[in-house]
Amino acid sequence: MGGFGHRGKFACERRILDQPIRQMPLFEFNLHPINEVTPSGGGNDRSLSWFGLTDGYFGMPVGDQVLFQYSRETVSYRNLKNVYADYQIAAFAWDFLECFAAAAMPMPSFFEKLVSNQELLTQLRADDNNTGDEEQDSDVWYNAWRWLQERSPSISFLKAAPQFHFLRVGDNIRIIWNTRDRIVDGIPVWSAKCGHCSMSYSDFHQECLSFKDRLLKEMDQRIQEIAFGAALPQITVDTKSLQQQQGRWEIEFQSYFGNHEPDVSWHDTELALRAIAGTKGITL
Repeated sequence: MGGFGHRGKFACERRILDQPIRQMPLFEFNLHPINEVTPSGGGNDRSLSWFGLTDGYFGMPVGDQVLFQYSRETVSYRNLKNVYADYQIAAFAWDFLECFAAAAMPMPSFFEKLVSNQELLTQLRADDNNTGDEEQDSDVWYNAWRWLQERSPSISFLKAAPQFHFLRVGDNIRIIWNTRDRIVDGIPVWSAKCGHCSMSYSDFHQECLSFKDRLLKEMDQRIQEIAFGAALPQITVDTKSLQQQQGRWEIEFQSYFGNHEPDVSWHDTELALRAIAGTKGITL
């Protein structure tokens, strides 16, 4: 099993499971050695960008489970060399940090109560009661669930990606996940099935900042290693261009820590949720 991130290797899987979430980074990663990063394209059109150089393994310890850790069945079936998701770490950072501003926003009590009742939330999200008016149903559904989408990293770059949400309840961030329907070739993809855990908003804020800062620091070091010949990528790269890209990514990541304006107002969202509940015979 490969190690993760700035703190060296995981001693063993048990080390992840035995420690509370606040005692280790929420976002763990390990970049592949520079000479093992495969350039994109083919032939004379191969290239290696800053984004491409963030290729690595990623895992997310939550409570007593680890998101983005493949199930034993998947590891065996796919003959994987590592149990963690293997992709550009910048893509994970992009999706997660983009959710931060929404997740940081306090929610009205109606929504706090809703996310505290997972069974009710699941019932409401089941797409099994439509009015028959496709356009109307689409509008109601969008208004009802846009707030949750804003707090849910899409991870569309991974096949059967785990579904999870960052939801603020009071001064805490609740992380809720469910991967039970993530099945490929009859095999559950992920080791983490479903559950939830909480951490203070302050800790969550620091974890997101740390993720950004650790990735940027490691990438700055990589660029320096390439520039001084301490590491050799598979193709020649322009380190000046990499430094410029680093600057643009710094600005991009930092922009996610601003204010958030909901795409749909809380009032309209609540009306849509009550409408959906009514079609299911549920009183909110």
